[in-house]
Amino acid sequence: MRMVLILTLLLVQFQALPFIDNENGLGFKDDREQLEEPEYARWGKLAVEKVKERYPDVKVVDYLHVGRKEIDEDTASETFKLWMRGDDREFGVFVTITFEKETDEVLEISYEETDRG
Repeated sequence: MRMVLILTLLLVQFQALPFIDNENGLGFKDDREQLEEPEYARWGKLAVEKVKERYPDVKVVDYLHVGRKEIDEDTASETFKLWMRGDDREFGVFVTITFEKETDEVLEISYEETDRG
């Protein structure tokens, strides 16, 4: 009897899940949101890559998109804060990537270390 009750509760919970049809079959509603990368994602990947080159002996343990700044009609920048951990210290690095909006050509990458969280 107890097993029947557990199975019934599981079945009811399963049926209540928010399923939708998509091109790959059934999935959760949140799947669509997870598949779309934000516009800044490619710049975030570049920021992580460049920080790893600059600090090869530490690990990136956290990542935050600080924001986008429209510099002028043709130029913008994306800023990220990466939290780094090495053998003897933890620190943050603000990475700002300035680029041409039409061509995505990187104009400048700047780094600013911080010791605060």
